[in-house]
Amino acid sequence: MKITWPASDALLPIDLRPDADDSTMRRRLVELLNETEAAAAWLILDSGQPLGWLAAPTTSLHGRTAGDARAALRVAEPIEPVDERMIDTYSGRALRLVQRHALGVSTAEHSGSDLLTVHASWSWQVGEHLVVLSTSSVEQALVQLLIQRVDVLAEKIVLDV
Repeated sequence: MKITWPASDALLPIDLRPDADDSTMRRRLVELLNETEAAAAWLILDSGQPLGWLAAPTTSLHGRTAGDARAALRVAEPIEPVDERMIDTYSGRALRLVQRHALGVSTAEHSGSDLLTVHASWSWQVGEHLVVLSTSSVEQALVQLLIQRVDVLAEKIVLDV
C-alpha cells in the first residue's frame, strides 16, 4: 500500500524501526505505534510543534465487508454519542469516527482513575484492504486542532494498492 500526502509542513514521518539508542519517550511511542500494526506513522505538527501522532495500519478484508472490518475501530463504551460521518476525499469515500471514552489507569498518583480519551479514525476501502488513519489523545485542549489538521490532510490523501 502506498500512501501519498499533499505537500505539508504539518507532517513529520516517524521511523517505526526500533532503535536501542533512542530516548525512552521515542522508544515507547514506537512500541505503541507498532502495537497498532501500523505500516507508517507521522507526527502531526502545528507551527512546528507536535500536536499528536497518526498511525496507518492496513488490514486485509479476507472476504469481509469494510463495515465488518470497521467494527474493530469502535470503542466498547463511548461516553458521548459517536461523531460518525462519511467524507469525500481524493481517494474516495472515507468513514470518519471520533469517539470519547474513559481509559482506566493506575499509577502511583492516580490509583484506579479514568482519563478521558478521544480516539479518531479515518478509513478507506482500497481494493481488498481497509486503510485506517488513527490517533488518540488525552489532551482535550489539543485534540480538536489535531482532528482538524487530519481532516484537511485526509481530503487530499492518495492511496494506491
